[in-house]
Amino acid sequence: SELWGYNTLRIMADQITWQRQNLPTQPNDRLAFHVTIRRDFAIAALLPIATLAVLWPALSADFYADDYFFVAFARRAASPIDYFTTEHFFGGYLYRPIPMAIWWFIEHYAGGAYPQYVCNALLLGASGAGLFWVLRELDWARSWALAMALLYVWLPANVSTSLWLADRFDLVAVPCMLAAIALWLRFVRAGRAAAAWGVLALFAVAALSKELSYLFPGALGVALVANWNERNRGFAKAGLRAH
Repeated sequence: SELWGYNTLRIMADQITWQRQNLPTQPNDRLAFHVTIRRDFAIAALLPIATLAVLWPALSADFYADDYFFVAFARRAASPIDYFTTEHFFGGYLYRPIPMAIWWFIEHYAGGAYPQYVCNALLLGASGAGLFWVLRELDWARSWALAMALLYVWLPANVSTSLWLADRFDLVAVPCMLAAIALWLRFVRAGRAAAAWGVLALFAVAALSKELSYLFPGALGVALVANWNERNRGFAKAGLRAH
């Protein structure tokens, strides 16, 4: 009984020592994590505003060429649901209902070219925010991630193509894919189930926006291979194991 009592006291002492060494730091670690998330979110939210500032001189432009084709399509449909249930491109080989639904909402509730250009500018900024998020998940410094995101949204080639209203499909699909890649990295490393569901939801939106998103599973595979050494830590938390 004396040996049992000694062992019990020793275990209790070890537990108290462990708590003193670890518990005080946990709240601080959580606080630092949430502060980092808030700062990253604030920076990502500023990227669409920065994009609007760059595209501001062009926002007063009018429709051009095949933009009128999509205006006519938007006015012709009775509701945005029609794009999900009926053919909306000649030939039937393209299925992009979500960008078409965006056309419909803007045309019916705002009208004119100006809100369409604003929408494209915000979508380009969302792509920059998605890129910033991916780079931060890859442990890039905040300043370098922001620099790459600004380079992406201010690159003349991206600015000029985003002003082509008829090619909005890429602008809808790309930010969804970038955000999904960031969530996938979060899932692989931390095993958060909500992140996995977010990946599926964003992939569905991208797949209903542009066919290039069909390559997305390959991008997830590359992200998994790039984080191969950390895979089991995140998968184990989700009740899985990657071999």
